[in-house]
Amino acid sequence: MYARVITLQAEPNTQHIQALFDRATLDSATTRLQGFNGSLLLSDPTTGKTLSITLWDSETDEMASEASHFVQRQLACLGGAAAATAQREQYAVRYQA
Repeated sequence: MYARVITLQAEPNTQHIQALFDRATLDSATTRLQGFNGSLLLSDPTTGKTLSITLWDSETDEMASEASHFVQRQLACLGGAAAATAQREQYAVRYQA
């Protein structure tokens, strides 16, 4: 399993970040992507630091989601400064309970 982690900086106590990511991530076309295995959104309400984590069955599936513009749809929902601070990383998931 692989995880894509997008880290960004939003304004502290920004609730709309969750709604925007939910709309992009839970879009029916997204959940039908080959190998999509779920998502998490973590944020620190004090600092505004936000992590979006999407899980994929394989590295191939994760890379195919890039080609499908999945990430671009997520970031487009944010607009402005939050999207500009976004950094993407990929990790192999070594353990999941």
